[in-house]
Amino acid sequence: MTTASAVLSIGNIQRRHLASHVAIASGASHRVTRLEAYGEGTLLIYYRPDLEVGAGLAGLGGRYHLWPHRVWTPYVTVAAGLIWTSLNIPELDRRANFQLLYGVGLRVARQHGPGWIVELRNHHISNAGTAGENLGLNTIAVVAGVQWILRR
Repeated sequence: MTTASAVLSIGNIQRRHLASHVAIASGASHRVTRLEAYGEGTLLIYYRPDLEVGAGLAGLGGRYHLWPHRVWTPYVTVAAGLIWTSLNIPELDRRANFQLLYGVGLRVARQHGPGWIVELRNHHISNAGTAGENLGLNTIAVVAGVQWILRR
């Protein structure tokens, strides 16, 4: 079964330079029993203290569903990829960075019509030690989304 989803997350960055962000992501996945492989595109809009953006692809990801055949199923997730950001802060020494997402979630998968995803995740952005001090930037985000199951 192949799925398509759209999510909106609101996060809070506990740093002196940034206060909040809004992320818009969409992705596609292919679910096989308990393990679902997926990728997602990321668009971050930072609005405090200044308007800044970030865009990337977390192209390698997976979700592990605890009870995949139930309507309500909790899961754990992890994804990694690349991200570009216009942020000019000490935590990020360059514009092109790596991103790592991990968290827990709950999926409501209905037989017909859209399903729902609610997730609590950490979004980590850093240069992986390739430049400067590599302090990195961590965001705790709540992700809520709509999911459609595309059947053949």
